[in-house]
Amino acid sequence: MVRVVVVFGVLAAAVTAVLMWLLPWIVRRECVAEAAAHGITLTVDDAQLGPGGFRLLGVHATAAALPGASGQAPQIDVATTGLRPDRMAVHGAQVTLIGSWRTVDAALTSWRASAQGGQSGAWAPATLVVDGSRVVWQGAFAENASIEAANARLDVTWPGTSATVHARSDEVALAVPGGKLGPWRVDLDRSPGTSRVRVALDPGVPDACTVLAVGDDERTISVDVVIPRSPLARLGLPPALLGLHGKSLQLAATAHYGAVGTQRAEATTKGGLYGVEAGLPIALDVAWDGSASGDSRAGLDVKKARLAVGPLVGSLTGVLKTFEDGFRVDLAWSGGPVPCASWRRGRG
Repeated sequence: MVRVVVVFGVLAAAVTAVLMWLLPWIVRRECVAEAAAHGITLTVDDAQLGPGGFRLLGVHATAAALPGASGQAPQIDVATTGLRPDRMAVHGAQVTLIGSWRTVDAALTSWRASAQGGQSGAWAPATLVVDGSRVVWQGAFAENASIEAANARLDVTWPGTSATVHARSDEVALAVPGGKLGPWRVDLDRSPGTSRVRVALDPGVPDACTVLAVGDDERTISVDVVIPRSPLARLGLPPALLGLHGKSLQLAATAHYGAVGTQRAEATTKGGLYGVEAGLPIALDVAWDGSASGDSRAGLDVKKARLAVGPLVGSLTGVLKTFEDGFRVDLAWSGGPVPCASWRRGRG
């Protein structure tokens, strides 16, 4: 009997050892196969089992539905309910995206709604959390610019066919030819039918200098800019990169853009740029105010607008045209004559 017990003990230990070696390999293989079935090319260095789920190590992923997009993470924790993934936590990821905001969003939505995307949710976790990660998005708003976000956090849930998203980073920079703008704090909230992006230009005082954009699935509904008089350096706006010179450059501005109905929009703005050095005996202050309204598709007519550069004051006319990923302003300025003595009296 003793020998039988010993034999069974040895066999049990051997089976346990084999299972402990095989199960992580099986989990890794099944994850790669399941991802491939949904259009995702996945590589995993190792897998570990734990109570309530498993852990993947050394993960790299690309997707045919998102050309140019890739992601890698040293560690992904997956919590399961039964055999179904319930929550996925990605730590320290490096994510790269290429393409405009609309293009990437449309591609992701199309994939999610497809058979490969698995709208039933049986294969994908109901909750995705990404923390301590870095994102580089090339061409999000312009072909020659990229968004870089460090220490980013992303929370995504799929309550139905559409995702609810909250993302945040306190270290977002816009890389453009010649330098970088930022860093800024950016908060993004997206739910079915509505989206909201809030940019804090001075992360140290996040409620002071802000840009807030609100939209729906089709268009931008409103944009509000509030900047009390502040040094440009605190706003993440390098004067040299903007072609400005001055020892104490400051900016103050307010602006509002809002859709009125489905085809009309209105915009107003007021502000000033103070302490501009332009090779004159005195530094200049530049002030503006104005409004625009009209067909949001054809363009808004700029009217009741004024621009003052030092003592030189004139009216502005032109058109404000909005696009899916930005806007363009074409203006003409007509200033009246100014006596030469006005340029020597101090700031206008």
